[in-house]
Amino acid sequence: MNLSIEDSLGLETGVLIQNVKASSDEDNNMKIFGQMRKREGKYVNLFLEPEIVCDLVDTAGAILYSTVSRHSGCFWASAYTTFEITIPKRKILDEVFQIRLRLIFKKERGA
Repeated sequence: MNLSIEDSLGLETGVLIQNVKASSDEDNNMKIFGQMRKREGKYVNLFLEPEIVCDLVDTAGAILYSTVSRHSGCFWASAYTTFEITIPKRKILDEVFQIRLRLIFKKERGA
């Protein structure tokens, strides 16, 4: 299985995805962990929180499953956080050729 980290906006996002690792938990769910940190010299919007979209893709490029990460804290205040993605145990994992991670931004509530 291949891992691909896509940054569609290039270095302009201000957020770096790094130290990504996939493993399974005691219930045989897939767990993906990693870090997001602010890029040096780049602006991070105060009202948008970054998250990671995870797509499981087959050999033909079709998305078999998609989910969004979760992290704690406020990224723009700390400029660093860890994220976690949980993929429930399914037979679909046998069909997965690639895991694609892509940065998205969510609007802060009340902003």
